Amino acid sequence: LHTTNFGSFHKSELLLLFRTVAVEGNPPPYSEIINRFARVSNLLHVEPSGDAKTVKMTFDILMRKDMEPKELSLRMAEVEGVTEVVLVASKHDVDY
Repeated sequence: LHTTNFGSFHKSELLLLFRTVAVEGNPPPYSEIINRFARVSNLLHVEPSGDAKTVKMTFDILMRKDMEPKELSLRMAEVEGVTEVVLVASKHDVDY
């Protein structure tokens, strides 16, 4: 357990939160943007709305070195069906 750091806190670089319409299709339209900007991305949370027409999603993001977080948030907001884009810098603030 010591070798794998089992049970230790995971430090996140950025949290990406957004709401999107429930759309059919694989991959979803926002995944191309996330893949372009993120070196690593992990889905942390999915929360459906009361009417089940949208879902709120939270991703843990490790940015590529040559990409800017502000640009990621701007590009995500341009994706059709994506609203409420929030990017939280959590490198030193949030423990998992």
